[in-house]
Parts: sequence; structure tokens; C-alpha cells
Amino acid sequence: MLTDLIATIETLRERIKEHRPYFDSARPEARTRVSLIDPLLQALEWDVSDPSLVEIEPIVASGIADYALLRGKGEPLLLLEAKKLGDTKAHHGQLASYVVGENLKRAVKIPYCAMTNGSRWQVFDVFTQECVLDASLEHERARKCALKLIALWQPALREVGLEAVVDLSGTIIGDQSRDEEGGRRPRTVPHPVDRTDTRALSEEGHGGWLPLDSEAMNPSKYVRPTEMRLPDGSEVKAGSWRKVLVATAKWLFDAGLLDQRDMPFSLVGVQCCVSTDGRRPDGKPFRKPVRVGATGIQLEGDLTGAQIVRFTAALLERSGKASSQVELKLAS
Repeated sequence: MLTDLIATIETLRERIKEHRPYFDSARPEARTRVSLIDPLLQALEWDVSDPSLVEIEPIVASGIADYALLRGKGEPLLLLEAKKLGDTKAHHGQLASYVVGENLKRAVKIPYCAMTNGSRWQVFDVFTQECVLDASLEHERARKCALKLIALWQPALREVGLEAVVDLSGTIIGDQSRDEEGGRRPRTVPHPVDRTDTRALSEEGHGGWLPLDSEAMNPSKYVRPTEMRLPDGSEVKAGSWRKVLVATAKWLFDAGLLDQRDMPFSLVGVQCCVSTDGRRPDGKPFRKPVRVGATGIQLEGDLTGAQIVRFTAALLERSGKASSQVELKLAS
């Protein structure tokens, strides 16, 4: 199954590369669904032609979703919203309104919601608002992407849900208790401490540079960035994980790729955010606001190294840049 999934990802990646104008014109969302989303769902054994598995355009409390993956007996397990390939903005607010409204009238709650533009797939836990799966067909190695997406494999998802999916912030989804209100209480696990591998990590990249999306990237208080290379090839001193996020945001703003009109922008719910007023989408102020020079942008600074790497990658991809275009040199 994994081999077939990897092959499908490689095929879709080439399809995106060769036919991007096709997906960006005419009815782009419909084309994305037929040519990119449906084939991946099929590879994960979600037969989009079988109404017992997938409901197309289900009517929900606040509108019409694009897909409902069913757990059986017509009960949705996951609502999936499709966007056109060129759409890299965050739309989980619209998606959340669909699911929250629907859950208010359901005895059996919908635990997951997801969105995809055919290239990037994001899945959210409805109860915690955590992003529990974030995979990119274009910007990750096919095998790494497949190992993430296999969490959506139909037989497993219907049987046990997203078991043991670990996101980059160290939160493990699955094997969780529920709080008194029915929401999931994530169980956190510590990152492994590695004090000896920084030389090996540096050797992975050319000239000691390690791409931001490298599988070897394991931010912790024991490993810090010393230098960073931005997408235009310019190099700056880093010294801390926070500096990586600030320098990236400033570069994107100066390049005209990060627009104040699109803010606030959040990665997962309201946890990781960039805005113009130092506030999250729910109106609450940042815990540790960090100003990005004279850009008028403020970032949430109360983040771990792993969260910063993840948020930096999301900012880059949202702005049309691959996360691999930022490279780091690390030291312990």
C-alpha cells in the first residue's frame, strides 16, 4: 500500500509541475478535485464513487462542504474542503464553522476536518483545533509525504482514527483522554535530546547548510541555528530559532510576498500567528509579541524551536516559496 501511495504522490507531483496553468484557469477548484484530490483519496482507499465511503458535497449546518469521509451508516468522520491549487491562504475558519455548526446537532460528533489545494493537505482535530497532519506533495520527499498521509488510509481511519500521529510540536494524537467537555486532551511527549549529531546534520546540506524541511531538522534547546540562508541566497546571522522566523517574515515582507491585508495569519487555530496589531484571530493579545523591524508586522514569540520551524515553513509555503529555500547552519 505504501509503495502505491508513493507512486501516486510522484505522479501527482509531476502532473502539478506540467499542468499548473490548467489548474489555475477556468474552473480551477473542479479541476483540482478531479485531477489531484480524487486520485489521492483513491490511493488511500477512499473510493469517491462509493456513497457508503464518501459523500460528495454534503449539506452541513453552515453551507456545503466538498467531501465527507464516512465512518459507516452515513456518519461523517472527516469533512474535507477543496481549494484551487494556487490558493495557499488559511481557510480553516470557514471549515471550522461547518464542523462546529454540524456537531451542535449531532449525537455522534465529527472529530476531524481537513483542507487541501491538491498539493498541501492539512487535517485538524475539531476538539482541540490542533493541526494533526500537514503534508505537501510538492515540497516534501514522496516517501516522507506518504508516511504522513498514510494516517488517512481508509481502513485505519475508520477503525481507530488518527492514531499516533505526531506533529512537529511534539503533540501525539491518539491514545488520548477526553476532558469533561468531550474535547481531546493531547498527551505530550518530550523531543529526544541529541547532543552529538550537529556535525552529521550539517554535512547533509551542501557546504554545511541544512534545508528547513530536512528530515534531520530537530530543533531543541540543545541545538541552535548560527546562520541562515534566505531564498534569494543572502545570508544572515541567526543565533536563535526566533531569529529564523523574524528574518524570514521580514524577507517575505520586503519581497512583497507577505501582505498586511492578509493578516492575521494563523498556522493552527490561534496558537501560531502573525498580525499587524499583536493579536490573535480571537482578539487575545500575543503572549510575547515580537516586532519585525519597521514592517508593522508582529509575531507570536511564545513558541518552541519546533513550532518556529513549522510556522516558518508555513509562512514560506503560503507565500509561494518552498520551505527548502531557507537553509540553516546548526551548532550545539
